[in-house]
Amino acid sequence: MNHQICEHEATKEWLALGSIYYITEYLESCESFDMLADLRQIFPKQTLRVASTKVTTDKRKKIILWLQQFISITSGIATRSKRIVLNRKQNPVLLPSSSV
Repeated sequence: MNHQICEHEATKEWLALGSIYYITEYLESCESFDMLADLRQIFPKQTLRVASTKVTTDKRKKIILWLQQFISITSGIATRSKRIVLNRKQNPVLLPSSSV
């Protein structure tokens, strides 16, 4: 699960009303987090933030839910990864002396 976020700054062209409504249409058509993740790779964060205020209330709730679920999943993965690393540091595997 590698979801990149567009790192470009929003230019005034991206923040123009026409562009915002264009992005809003894409947000409205999202049917899953994966579709939203694709948009997050394409459009600057600030433009998505502004466009998300233009979507319907129901769509905004879905987008918020998808993002919360994604954060929950990824923070769980990070926590498990830290535990695995900690366990490896605390309980190192000792190889038999013949294999050294």
